[in-house]
Amino acid sequence: MHGQPHLSRRGTAYQWRRRIRVFSTKFVDLKLSLGTTDRRVATILARKISAESDTFMDGIIRTEISPQEARAWLADVIKRERAKIEELQMLRRFDSLDPLDDMRHVKTLSSCRIVPIHARLIELRFLDHVTKMKRAGHRDLFLDLREPKSGKHGKKLGRRMRQIIDDTLGADGAALPFHSLRHYVQNALEHAAIDDKIIRDIVGHEGRDIHEKTYHKPTPPNLMRPAIDALPLWV
Repeated sequence: MHGQPHLSRRGTAYQWRRRIRVFSTKFVDLKLSLGTTDRRVATILARKISAESDTFMDGIIRTEISPQEARAWLADVIKRERAKIEELQMLRRFDSLDPLDDMRHVKTLSSCRIVPIHARLIELRFLDHVTKMKRAGHRDLFLDLREPKSGKHGKKLGRRMRQIIDDTLGADGAALPFHSLRHYVQNALEHAAIDDKIIRDIVGHEGRDIHEKTYHKPTPPNLMRPAIDALPLWV
């Protein structure tokens, strides 16, 4: 359902279910309620739980972990992740299946993050522009990046980014896609000797192991700020 193999709906509520073959004729059936009727919430939770269940699949098969222990673990994961969703107000950034939808696609919880504004942008009075747009009742900071007919962020945004890259880098930027900005930020921060955890939090990468993915706490913005300001900004 919705691209999530273990996500289904029972009545109006969504549930996550995964069958694990233990022996040739025996299966362990892991089934948990996601406690939501919202498809967006359910999809985010299902992604996380599916990834978590991968970590102890072998343990269940070898009977090192009981089905009851696995269900208890996943139920706790659901509880924690739902709290994160509510706290971070992720739902307004969720992407629908329409690629031209203007809502952002959240692959993992680490994709939703708070990052400080670069000091140079503050010098250029970017926050004044934000205040102006809010007072005018606009939901966008830049009003010319939506498709005229659909009102969504689509090819127009990509074309504008292409123009900026071409104007800034010329022929050197011909092979650079929009996503290359993320790689640039990561490389620049690594060269600036920024702590690896702070880099991951800025670019939205998950932790390296199950401990970091599960118990990871986001880097506070005040600790991110020196890293952000270390990025060259030629404006």
